[in-house]
Amino acid sequence: KPQTPNLKPQTPNPFEKILEKAKVDEEFVLNDKNLSHYKSLSMQVTILLGFLWCSVRGETHPVRFEFDFTNFKLENPLVEEFVSKVALPKAAARIQSWLNVTDPDPQVIPPLGSDFDCGVDFDKGKRATSSTEADLLIFLVSSQSDKINGWFSLSKPCVGNEADGRPRVGVIFISENSFNVSMSFLNKEVSILIHNLLSLLLFSKEIIFRSPRGESHIAKKIQEGNNTLIKFSGPSLIDYGKIHFNCFEFNGILSENADNQDLSEVNFEKLMVGDEITTSNFTFRALTSRITMAVFNDSGWYQVNSAKSEINMWGRNEGCDFLKMNCKSRFHDFCSDPGQTFCSEDLRSKVACSNSSFSGVCKIPVSFFQHHCAYSNWFLRNFKEETAGPYSRCFLVTANSQPSSGCFTSYCSNDRQKLFVVTSKGTFVCEEGLQIELEGNLIIKCPNPNTFCFVLDMNRCANDCNARGKCLKDNSCDCDLGFSGNQCEFLEPMGISNALDQILEAFENSKNTFNVSSL
Repeated sequence: KPQTPNLKPQTPNPFEKILEKAKVDEEFVLNDKNLSHYKSLSMQVTILLGFLWCSVRGETHPVRFEFDFTNFKLENPLVEEFVSKVALPKAAARIQSWLNVTDPDPQVIPPLGSDFDCGVDFDKGKRATSSTEADLLIFLVSSQSDKINGWFSLSKPCVGNEADGRPRVGVIFISENSFNVSMSFLNKEVSILIHNLLSLLLFSKEIIFRSPRGESHIAKKIQEGNNTLIKFSGPSLIDYGKIHFNCFEFNGILSENADNQDLSEVNFEKLMVGDEITTSNFTFRALTSRITMAVFNDSGWYQVNSAKSEINMWGRNEGCDFLKMNCKSRFHDFCSDPGQTFCSEDLRSKVACSNSSFSGVCKIPVSFFQHHCAYSNWFLRNFKEETAGPYSRCFLVTANSQPSSGCFTSYCSNDRQKLFVVTSKGTFVCEEGLQIELEGNLIIKCPNPNTFCFVLDMNRCANDCNARGKCLKDNSCDCDLGFSGNQCEFLEPMGISNALDQILEAFENSKNTFNVSSL
């Protein structure tokens, strides 16, 4: 039976800064402060229609990828098989779940011919004389890491004279030397390949100014000092950004420095969108949110299914001042004390304050695979009371009077009025203003149950996807590599190497069978 700890009230909890921020719910109901800006019914309808899964542009079909491996020969057959048979199909399937091409009829890419030039040298193989039934043909080209600046992979579109401007051919360079066969890297490398494919579809310098709706419909170039930047400013992104950032003056999202001639990709500025899949740098959990989908929706070539989006908490409901990227630590997305530990905004990971190679002088929360509350087999415990697995979430704690964070199994009552925390001492009702004292001078600080449970309810997938996948907006699971089923409940061996399957078996053995209904 849940117990209420009879403990002394604590000082105001800084954790509330995260939770108050999360109160812009999944449908982005406008708060009273900015409601006056959106009184026009037509504007509200326009915002909603921009993301509806409808066929206003005619029939569509999921984007079709065709991969050519003529130029993809690696010294390590394990890496080669993983990329070609596991990672690329997984990346393609994730994109196909939400991205459709607006062509009413499936297109055929004609033979490339001997004079086809992509700006890089590779063997076109049978594609030189044979047509390809696909929306995008991708050549995989093996490369030494020093040729692609130490990255695992980079992409480059081959822009031709297509009537509608949409790219049909692209190249992805894969570096064998940057590959890492470990559970912490496998899913991240899939995310990197998703990033590469999205770059070939739209997020490249050669593409974003070719929209059939006009050269500046998706983005425009701007000059800031000595730097040339690209600002994404299409109407769908503007409408959504005003609500996401709670800023009526929102006028677009900047790219990173566009003067880098070595890169074809155009990526969002990390300080504006955090771990969005279309930035150059993300931690283990890269996100495909409505921010990225809005840009595709603006292109005129694609149609998106926003029900398959993930929630990006970065900058959410922070107001216009946040968009100035001034690193103010009053925003939870920034911090000031290196090494300071606290919780990610979705409560799913412990994070530490640190510099990132893409955050400039700003310090931001950084999470590592071993700090994610889901992965019990690799979870790095700071305290023996911590638990990892399904329904485990991050709480602020103090240990020997020092502030820190920890993961604990937790769940909420249906009315969100009670928060329960499961520990070795029993299950406690965690009430705002109180704290739970555990062994070893460890104290869990209790947040406001309503706001904490609101964050939990933003992702309400059955059985928490068994801690083996992401919960999407429509409450379906996008399973991690090697797992399948509606709740990611099934182990799905890759079948290409005992080494990889042993990694997955170890992950399977770590599963937590905790079930809320049994409490």
